[in-house]
Amino acid sequence: MIRHKRLQRFMIGLFFYLFALWSGTQALAASFRLHSITPLAFFNMGLNLKEEQGLKSIAGPGAGAHIRFAAGDRWNVTLSSGYLDLNIDQADPIPHWNWAFWDRFYGNYIRDLQRDSNYVADLTYRQKLSLIPAVLRIGYHRPIGKRFAFEVQLGGGLYLFKRTLAVHEKWTKHFPEKNYSFTYAFDNHAPPHSGNVPAAVLGLEAIYHFKKYLHFNFGLNYHHFFQTEKKTYFPFEQLLQLQIGLQFLH
Repeated sequence: MIRHKRLQRFMIGLFFYLFALWSGTQALAASFRLHSITPLAFFNMGLNLKEEQGLKSIAGPGAGAHIRFAAGDRWNVTLSSGYLDLNIDQADPIPHWNWAFWDRFYGNYIRDLQRDSNYVADLTYRQKLSLIPAVLRIGYHRPIGKRFAFEVQLGGGLYLFKRTLAVHEKWTKHFPEKNYSFTYAFDNHAPPHSGNVPAAVLGLEAIYHFKKYLHFNFGLNYHHFFQTEKKTYFPFEQLLQLQIGLQFLH
């Protein structure tokens, strides 16, 4: 309950801050117009992992787009979305997954089989985390000479996530009387975990004016996530994101 109240206060405060920042820019009503559309490629890395769960690294690519609206000469509003596909490296995810089939039956079945020395099992894990963000940002644009510009952005939004786990099982059965071994393998898929997590975003962008209607965009984004429950299965608190894109001006 306390965390819910803190989250509500934060989101309300963030909303009023962005609203005040947005509404306080000069000539917003007269100048609000479509400025540019920027397709982007990302590389993402999770920070502050839940080490008590054996998490070692979370990283992967992504793609998305910015739709930017000008609000005067220097200020802008950006709507951002995309798709992030992250790989999770975790020592042993099963004890933290709450997988009823494995916990109640299948895990014991494997242990019983391996008491027979003729059975050998090799288990490896493949985990994925997919993220779909919906983010609103307020940005300040600062030209540097004729060809370059620098931009600072602050915003927030909601991230839809889905976390999946597949256990690759490789079994070998040895037949000592025939001196023969039979090997087979298959994937065992756990039920996925999904939900949504609110986040605040700080972004820095460097822009190179290649042509009048085409700019190169390089950026670094820091995302801080606010988890509303103890067991959301969301594996980190921060995300560092490198971006590169082509900005098409309207």
